[in-house]
Amino acid sequence: MSKKRFVVMLCLTFLMCFPLTAFAATVNVGVSTQPPIINEDVIFKPDDTSTPSKSALYTIGDKHSVTGSATHSALYTNKCFKGVTSISYKITNNRSGDLKVRLCSYTNSGNVNYGIKTITIPSKGTTSGSFSELSSTKYYFIEFSAPSNFNGTIYGNRY
Repeated sequence: MSKKRFVVMLCLTFLMCFPLTAFAATVNVGVSTQPPIINEDVIFKPDDTSTPSKSALYTIGDKHSVTGSATHSALYTNKCFKGVTSISYKITNNRSGDLKVRLCSYTNSGNVNYGIKTITIPSKGTTSGSFSELSSTKYYFIEFSAPSNFNGTIYGNRY
């Protein structure tokens, strides 16, 4: 009888531990069954997730369209303005939640000066205006903070 009890106890122990082992093997910590998605959060971007080159310049006085949507990445205009004293804009925020838009420039050493001037466009709103009192010798571009979904026009003015 003692062998029989031992075998029964061993079987019960095995059966009781088996579901715990199976459960423990299915809990993921710090890992996922899906590979990471890199920059796939951008739905449509004629604008870019990196700052523009100083050699890519907008034509002064012409209206330029800006449209973009991103969940995690800030978007930047594709080109810079140089030789302008103001940059006019009309931007529509298509999402539920405010959109922060920042005027940025390159410093003389080539670094980026973020947030020279900032505007906030309310949820589902349109804002028109201009960034004024700019130095005509600097390179300017615009950053649209994430999350974003917007469209509009921008143009540079010499005077």
